[in-house]
Amino acid sequence: MTPWFRSSFLNAWVFALTFSGRYPEALEASELQIAEANKYRLSFALPHAYLTRGLAFRGLSEFRQAHTWFDRAEQAADVEGRATATQIARALTFAAEGRAADAVSLLKPEPRFFPTQSLRSEYLAGLALALAATSCFEDSLERASEALGGPRSVEAQVLVACTKAIVAIRRSNLNASALAERAFEVAILTGNVDSFVCAYRVVPDLAVCVSRIESSRYDLGMLMSRASDDALASELGLASSPTFTQSTNQSLSPRETEVYDLIARGLSNRAIAQALFISEATVKVHVRRILEKLGVETRTQAALRAARDGRS
Repeated sequence: MTPWFRSSFLNAWVFALTFSGRYPEALEASELQIAEANKYRLSFALPHAYLTRGLAFRGLSEFRQAHTWFDRAEQAADVEGRATATQIARALTFAAEGRAADAVSLLKPEPRFFPTQSLRSEYLAGLALALAATSCFEDSLERASEALGGPRSVEAQVLVACTKAIVAIRRSNLNASALAERAFEVAILTGNVDSFVCAYRVVPDLAVCVSRIESSRYDLGMLMSRASDDALASELGLASSPTFTQSTNQSLSPRETEVYDLIARGLSNRAIAQALFISEATVKVHVRRILEKLGVETRTQAALRAARDGRS
């Protein structure tokens, strides 16, 4: 795997982990991402790497650390669009810290340049959320509507759904519960739980409302556990996810080592089966045992371990 291809893979990997609310894994992966970019002098990869690392820290409510990495992202940005993305991220972090007015101030006036319309939709949705938190409801709903008026990002879809629910909750509208349920549903269906986490931190009543929906309680509890919001989860009576017991002292068999090396190279179960002339079902058994022995839960974590061990 060439350094450029590996950097692209890590970039997408860290973003996906953050996007889906797997913040501890995202931080672990981002360390490798940044180290690789520096090692091979891939300076173009650093602004986005710094940004996603900041987002992962925000997901864990480590706001000071988040701002530090946003600073680095802005300093390293080589195009205006990347600086705009960091500005949006910083504003939403302000809002999550309880500084919604600062978020509004940062996002007004509208940035001069957006490399894509989907980024503009994310900007408008972020501003709509901050405005809702400052009780500027009409302005908030207007920006939310504008965010969905053209090409929109998944982040914008979730943020707008959350904003509409928050406005309804703050106004004590009868449809508030249904809108909150819809917002959580959009987050789960799109996989973009990070935007939902950000929104309920801006206005915790959103999480309170969702916690009253029986069918959503388990998923909400799992999400809050990954985001280290255990205190709020406990307050809402939500169960935390079980702690995974590691067992890293078990050694891999020769065949498991072969499978592990191919996982590190990014091969699917089918590709591994073809490479080793075994059935796909057998590969699945090996993968399960590898995860157990390494003390990890996912192939992603196994691949990260392999990358650190120099197997890829």
